Amino acid sequence: MLAGGALLSIAQFLRDVADPAKAAFMKMSFSMAKVKPTFSENIGPSSNYVSRPSVEKMILGVYEKTSLESGTYFVMYGPKGAGKSSAVARVLSDKTGVAKIIISQGDTTSSILAKIFKVCGQTFIGSPDLDDLTAVLKEASKQRKGHPVTVVFEIDRGCSSPEVLSLVKHVAKHFALNANVLIVLSEANAVLGFGDDQRQEFIWVDEMSRDEAEAYVKKRVPDMSTEDFTRFADNIGTLPLLLSRLCDALLAGQKMDDHIRSVLAMAEADLVAFLHQPILVALKKSPGGVSVKSFGGKEHKGVPLSAPKDVAVAMKKVNAIFYNLETQQYQPFSKAHQTALKTYTPHS
Repeated sequence: MLAGGALLSIAQFLRDVADPAKAAFMKMSFSMAKVKPTFSENIGPSSNYVSRPSVEKMILGVYEKTSLESGTYFVMYGPKGAGKSSAVARVLSDKTGVAKIIISQGDTTSSILAKIFKVCGQTFIGSPDLDDLTAVLKEASKQRKGHPVTVVFEIDRGCSSPEVLSLVKHVAKHFALNANVLIVLSEANAVLGFGDDQRQEFIWVDEMSRDEAEAYVKKRVPDMSTEDFTRFADNIGTLPLLLSRLCDALLAGQKMDDHIRSVLAMAEADLVAFLHQPILVALKKSPGGVSVKSFGGKEHKGVPLSAPKDVAVAMKKVNAIFYNLETQQYQPFSKAHQTALKTYTPHS
């Protein structure tokens, strides 16, 4: 015999099922609890992906977080080509309770919710709002015995306008009390749209370690000598994207020295095109990074150089430098830019 509470629960369940909207959200909660994310990146056993334990540990920490009382949400950022999306795919592709969507220019709250419904295999009915999906997240967590679901928002390249970033923050804050939320920024300087909320925590992704990088290139170009790899890493760095391009070039028959010269030439072109040359003057003296505080009171072309959000207009136009939010420094966009700056004389 069922207890009175159980009978009431069943009665409520039957009433909910009779309501199409409530039935849809109930189905959605079950789907959300079991959904697996889909990634375009090739990170399987037969791929060229090389494990990056330090980065992967931070991503796994987001997924495994069970306490949501603080409403914390995570923002992953770093230079273009640092391998952020691949690392996320490696860690989360086989996990359940993970909904991953791509945010594009022109998205709205409704379109974001519709995308979440779609990746969960459900139909977007009526006009659900954030409160509706909050209830879904909460119920999905119950289905997972208290382990929250994870929502990954990947900002599409070229779609980091202030409007898009503001929208994503709004949705993330709403979700973060009932789900683990990870925002992946495709563009390094998109991080300037964050840092205004103590609930944000940042995951910085930069170059591969030397061992990781050498393992990657030797997967694709097994006969590359350690000396050649070291020369490349010393001059160009170990960003995954640049390593991939190196392998492509060598496999196509290009010589190592010719490839290094071509990458440095492109990096120098970025330096020449960058509007605020006084920042490059400072970086030439301190290649590892210069604090924005050192530019207090200084303007260039009418832009206060101590205000990264104002300098961001130039940083987004040309990938010569980026802003590291945690150290509050301007830094060369890559090791290649740092190397090119040794012989380049910034103009005033």
